[in-house]
Amino acid sequence: MTGLPSSSGRCAAGTLLRAGAAPLLAVGVVIVALASVQGARAGAGALVGTAVAGAAMAVGPCTLHLVRSGPPVAVMAAAVGAYGALVVGLGLLWALLTRIDRLSAEHLGLALIAGVVAWSAGQVRATARLRTPYFEVDRGERGQAVARGEEGDDGQEKGS
Repeated sequence: MTGLPSSSGRCAAGTLLRAGAAPLLAVGVVIVALASVQGARAGAGALVGTAVAGAAMAVGPCTLHLVRSGPPVAVMAAAVGAYGALVVGLGLLWALLTRIDRLSAEHLGLALIAGVVAWSAGQVRATARLRTPYFEVDRGERGQAVARGEEGDDGQEKGS
């Protein structure tokens, strides 16, 4: 999620967005189809729930892509800030959407939860396959000494 190119040369954030969107769309289509059997209100609720799940889950990779070249503290602040804003925004959106009579709150909630789980599964799978480092370690003098075999992992010089 750092914006570093993946092994295929693509941006990792874009890869994670695609990896999450594919299972979300598959699950969304199934849920909307099944909910539509119960009526237009249920189908509309499921459709809106799927769309909200996709928008909410895209916030993380997009935010981290925007701040990827900043210092680690700024990246963490952006991630936590985006998460906090997302939680508040979803709470407000839920309060508004559940008052709309044309949407089934139960189907909206079910689609939202199923969509988030599907997106998360896709992102976990992609993250495991990307093998993109989240950060690079500056080895410094001690790291170079360990790499050369002059110092043990416990910090003691070898041979002493």
